[in-house]
Amino acid sequence: PSIIASPSRPNFKGSIDDWFKQFGLKRNVVVSAPCFSIVPMYLDTTDSIAFLPSRAIKGLNLIEIPLDESPDSFDVIAAWHPRYNEDALQKWVVSMLSVETN
Repeated sequence: PSIIASPSRPNFKGSIDDWFKQFGLKRNVVVSAPCFSIVPMYLDTTDSIAFLPSRAIKGLNLIEIPLDESPDSFDVIAAWHPRYNEDALQKWVVSMLSVETN
């Protein structure tokens, strides 16, 4: 059983499924989580696996299995309404994201 993080909508198919397909494999997705940060809770209470960005599991008690051949990477974006362009908290969050992604 597998867990998928699908922030935009409940979804049981992800980009990694194409990667599995090239090996003739198919995932058995049993949970669609709304964000990466909640996936470790599911992993802790089930016998499932998940594919997560390495930064999403830093400092967690999870087993990381290195892959000889990795799936394609994907872009992560931050978006906000223009009315928050001058908001101090929003500026701070964006600066923290910039530090983490560079």
